[in-house]
Amino acid sequence: MFLKKYGWDEENCIRVKECISSHRYLSSMQPTTIEAKILLDADKLDMTGAIGIGRVLLYQGFMKKSIYCKGEDSFLNEYRERLLKVYDSFYTEEAKEIASQRKELTHMFYQEILKDRALNDFSNITQYIGQ
Repeated sequence: MFLKKYGWDEENCIRVKECISSHRYLSSMQPTTIEAKILLDADKLDMTGAIGIGRVLLYQGFMKKSIYCKGEDSFLNEYRERLLKVYDSFYTEEAKEIASQRKELTHMFYQEILKDRALNDFSNITQYIGQ
């Protein structure tokens, strides 16, 4: 193992390996050590709040995807399928508290997009022009 070349003992090498193996949000491997839980929580916190919203919107723009169109891979879908679920998946109390504070902002942003989309929905325009 790489770390052994630098004098690390077997137990610490195994702990680092677990951190690396389980740090991804979508990983099937669940962290068991406190170090692995902290690393995964830090990774997931980066998906929350204003930073999380910004990351998703930047990615959506880069991929030329919609923010709110129905039936498309959009910010609204990403929120429902991924961002909303991350808030209930933290291990440490500190991360749970930070995520809880950020969840409200994310939810408010989502609701505002829904309102804006409804205001800009021209599919029923005929009712406004008398036809």
